[in-house]
Amino acid sequence: MREIFGQHTYIRQIRTTGDIDLAIVLSKCEEYEELINYLVKQENFSTTGNRFRVLFQQRIPVDIIPFGEIEHDENYSQWSNRDGFKPISTLGLSEAYQHSIPIIAEHDLQLTVTSLESIAILKLIAWNDRPEERKKDATDLAFILDNYFTIMDSLVYDEHFDLIDDDFDEQICAARLLGRLIKPILKGSEVLENQVFNIITTQIKQDVSSLAVAMIDEKNEYEKRLQMLKAIHSELIINNL
Repeated sequence: MREIFGQHTYIRQIRTTGDIDLAIVLSKCEEYEELINYLVKQENFSTTGNRFRVLFQQRIPVDIIPFGEIEHDENYSQWSNRDGFKPISTLGLSEAYQHSIPIIAEHDLQLTVTSLESIAILKLIAWNDRPEERKKDATDLAFILDNYFTIMDSLVYDEHFDLIDDDFDEQICAARLLGRLIKPILKGSEVLENQVFNIITTQIKQDVSSLAVAMIDEKNEYEKRLQMLKAIHSELIINNL
């Protein structure tokens, strides 16, 4: 995520990715097994104790998350729990797939990638699913918010100029814009909509927001992170999300 959007929006990268998360549309559990077997036999991957994680060249963790029709496979629940690992949440993946966007990569290669808005939703859900293990998702969400205005400034000035007020703050403006732009994605699923709204609402009402704490970095302290979450929430409640 950082590399793709950093390359195409001139955002300086503050760290590189240590692992890779991939989501893939599949119909049956057998298709997933076939994919893993192919990667191991042909592409220098190796398996781990977790069926959803493989290693590339024995060192780079790659999490491969199947979603789509596979979730309706009658064997999916038992299959996904077989190794004793907590099932990976696929909530939001279908909606992210539907709202993916095209970009032009090197050598004029056109790729379809997840939008920043969808990534923010997925990061929020992933963090909430396992907050004690997924601080990286909180810091990734913070990274999006910290750079979102730079990426989206033309859209702000052209279509959301009401966000430029007397108390203008670039990061708060970015958070409000993100709140606005994730709403159409959330509308694709009532379950997704309720989950995201409940996560944000819970976090801003806590005595100490664990998400805001997880988003802290050397430049932004707790209060600023909490203000960002409140700004997202303020847009989600407009028109009775």
